[in-house]
Amino acid sequence: MKLNEVRILSDSEGEDRDMERCVETEPGHVAVVKATEAGDFKDSETLLRWLRAHEEVATWDLTDDTFESRTDSHSPDEGSIDWFVMFYDADEGNSNAFVPLWETVAHKLRGLVNVGKIEISVNDDVTERFHIEERDCPVFLLFHRGKMYRYKESAKDVRSLTNFALHKYKEQRGHRVPEPPTAIEQVYEFAKEKIMDVMDDNQTLSVLGVGGLIVIVAVTLIIKAYRIRAENKNKVA
Repeated sequence: MKLNEVRILSDSEGEDRDMERCVETEPGHVAVVKATEAGDFKDSETLLRWLRAHEEVATWDLTDDTFESRTDSHSPDEGSIDWFVMFYDADEGNSNAFVPLWETVAHKLRGLVNVGKIEISVNDDVTERFHIEERDCPVFLLFHRGKMYRYKESAKDVRSLTNFALHKYKEQRGHRVPEPPTAIEQVYEFAKEKIMDVMDDNQTLSVLGVGGLIVIVAVTLIIKAYRIRAENKNKVA
């Protein structure tokens, strides 16, 4: 996308709804940009600076494998930056619609609070660990010094979310972050998922076939457990 020249379209050229601005980024290409506050885009120069500042994605994509190693939510180092994480369902329209807004929050908090997002439908371990229900998404959790604070306000806009991450969370009583799964628990979940996947693919597996599968999985689990233990040792070192 070229950012050399930008002009704000008039109402006759593009709809202005819910604080959205249609902007021409290059001939024949129009992008819709959501304003963070009323009056953000008073002229083309202001909008151009905003676009350039937001070229780089500021939100961290988190997964079951990277969540704890990235955030250190359970036992953060002294002086580490807090994390503000959105749990959302990409398959649910209302939940997925918050992704662009969340990116704006990430830019507002850059350097002050790390901002991440995690997709619950493909990250069961973290979803279960924090007891996230699909019907509640999006869910916003702030992780601060080993405790977590849940955003409970009805207003879900950039200003309210940013203010919560910086100040308003202090008005709540924080809850201890649940411990991350141990190596054995990770191995168990891995084995369960592998066996269930194979059983779903072939309902006629014989007892012998299942037994052979268990042996194969067991060997795989031993290797995986060793790798997890080695990674934890390297992290401590």
